[in-house]
Amino acid sequence: MPDGAQRHGAPSDFQMLLYPATDLRANTSSYRRFTEGYPLTAATMHWFIDHYLPMLEQRHDWRASPLCAPTLSGAAPAFVSTAGHDPLVDEGIAFAQRLDREGVHVTHLHVADQMHGYLTMGRFVPAADLTLRQATAALRAHWSMEQA
Repeated sequence: MPDGAQRHGAPSDFQMLLYPATDLRANTSSYRRFTEGYPLTAATMHWFIDHYLPMLEQRHDWRASPLCAPTLSGAAPAFVSTAGHDPLVDEGIAFAQRLDREGVHVTHLHVADQMHGYLTMGRFVPAADLTLRQATAALRAHWSMEQA
């Protein structure tokens, strides 16, 4: 995470982010696109956010919304997986792009034809197995670099 996370005793070695919520302000266009008919909708996310952070100003804090951090430089390497039919897709993509722009090693896998939660549907959704294999490969590669 940014310098603030390092200073406050929250160092991270690797970020495994599977359809992550990185901006609890919840104002991306994907929140407007996915309002019904999916396992996770914008209304459900708003319900979670309202219960997690009831005061609007809390949602701007980088510890809740990493996209609000002044810098992501120095953050741990990351694997970011996003699903095309998910209210979190835009912020997940933005987070992966920002990590890359700020010099953080990131692998971003975007599965355009899937929805939030597909990783738990491996018996029925072949993309789940592929995504989990790629996530595992990214983590193994990171660990092998640490061992060297």
